[in-house]
Amino acid sequence: GLLDTMASIRAGFTPLWGTECCPVKRSMWTDLTHTPCHHDTFKHEWSKEKRVTLLKSGQVCVDYSLSGPYFRGEPGGREGETGWMFTAQVDPILTLRPKAFVLEMVSSALRVHDGSEVEEVCSRLSEHYHVHRQDECRTWQYGDVSNRSRMFIVGFDKNQVGEEGARFKFPSPTYDTTRFPIAVDVAIPDYDVPEQYIINDTPFMLQWHDPHPGRLHKIAS
Repeated sequence: GLLDTMASIRAGFTPLWGTECCPVKRSMWTDLTHTPCHHDTFKHEWSKEKRVTLLKSGQVCVDYSLSGPYFRGEPGGREGETGWMFTAQVDPILTLRPKAFVLEMVSSALRVHDGSEVEEVCSRLSEHYHVHRQDECRTWQYGDVSNRSRMFIVGFDKNQVGEEGARFKFPSPTYDTTRFPIAVDVAIPDYDVPEQYIINDTPFMLQWHDPHPGRLHKIAS
């Protein structure tokens, strides 16, 4: 997403192109990076595109999410409406052959079809890449004020990077139960909140429970 792009720019990367099906977000990408943003990852002719050093991809996660159809007893994963994109993203990666890639998906994907889609992605990419997987990254432990859990798959091209890519290690968490981010770290004054996001209804207050590090502290509904 655009936040990833902004973080990449601050880290010293220069975007060459992006993909986004939403026209508003596509326009935002172009305004920010002054580079092309293609409409459809799976319809673009990648063999004619500029190769990149690092490719970051995060496909639609609904069909792998705990709140998605699979965990309600309905078709999910690759059998869902958008779940096929997770495995299909391997094809453009192998066509582009970036030096490195970072793939993001909800960690619950490992519970969908016994993790077969995850294993397929890693297996296909491992032919040309040193592949590393972090099955469960608790975002709050890395400074993100949310309760999300993510899986990351990182790869380094065996020919372009060599054995150095095999020695990659995921960074250690920055926060723990003694030091952790809280809502006030990202809160803004009410007058800075766009009007359409102000809720004027009377909230239903929940029974008070003391907060626990790493969990959303829900106080009203």
